[in-house]
Amino acid sequence: LARRIDEATLAQTLGAFIRKAETALLQQGAWTQKYIGDAVMAVWLHQKCAPEQVELLAVLQSLATLADIAGELQSQFALDAPVRIGAGINTGIASIGNVGSDAFADHTALGDVVNKAFRLESATKQIHCDVALGQRTYDYLAQTDGAAPLFEPHTVMLKGYQDPAPLFALSFAALNKLLALLRSPSAGWASLDP
Repeated sequence: LARRIDEATLAQTLGAFIRKAETALLQQGAWTQKYIGDAVMAVWLHQKCAPEQVELLAVLQSLATLADIAGELQSQFALDAPVRIGAGINTGIASIGNVGSDAFADHTALGDVVNKAFRLESATKQIHCDVALGQRTYDYLAQTDGAAPLFEPHTVMLKGYQDPAPLFALSFAALNKLLALLRSPSAGWASLDP
């Protein structure tokens, strides 16, 4: 995109995406957000070691909203092609806090779980999918009847890792189906409002 449009339009497009992304992520309870170039990192804190259903719904709904926001950018800025995004979702224990200074706070999460989330996002380009989930996240979601078939399993080499890693891919269309499934009365998540 940066090679096809002028810098002012690129800055406006990215600025619009980031402003809307910030609102969407805050509405769904993200603990913190970081912007690294055109990447958005959001962190949710879980009350227990395993995420609860309402927490996973918030993460998934945020991602669906970000996909919708990206989808609107083409018409909003008269771009020659749709803006595509990819996402990596990973669940685990991280070190969280301010790694900045008193003058320039930088609240973030650090650890292997975070690094793997970034590598999962990069893998979406490699395997041509929209969303890549780590094993633990998939395991939580796949417990719901009918959820597992929505995922496409892959084993990939992630940058910085010696062994191939499993990941579970979704398209944004499959993500919306997953959200509908999780909210159906038979799934037991229907009463949850993230």
